[in-house]
Amino acid sequence: MEALNPKTVRILCATNLSNKSISTYRYALQKARENNAKILVCHIISQRSIKAAKRLAYFLNETGKDIVKEKTYYAYRRMREQLSALFTKELKDHPEFVDLIELLLVYRFAFSTSSSAILPWYTSKCSMRSTDSG
Repeated sequence: MEALNPKTVRILCATNLSNKSISTYRYALQKARENNAKILVCHIISQRSIKAAKRLAYFLNETGKDIVKEKTYYAYRRMREQLSALFTKELKDHPEFVDLIELLLVYRFAFSTSSSAILPWYTSKCSMRSTDSG
């Protein structure tokens, strides 16, 4: 009997948005290229992070802000900036890598005493091409 050899179609690339994420992106791009796969870049916003930001907003008298929306937008923008920098600085001679990014995902981790869940908060079909205004 022949062993099953599943084909890799998508690679999940989790990021914490730190400067060290660049090496994670590089590795995911290399594996995607080797396997003819697409990449889903994902960041998860923790409930703890949201609570801390809400406390800070309270002390700064900015309670009207939508903290979750702001953190989500920041995470999405940071992923795009990091990937754009990687493509323009290190991979400028390899334009084929740009098309390997399929989606940028931002999720919110919601924890309760009954269960924990990861809730989709923002997903975006993504073109990392420089002509994208996005």
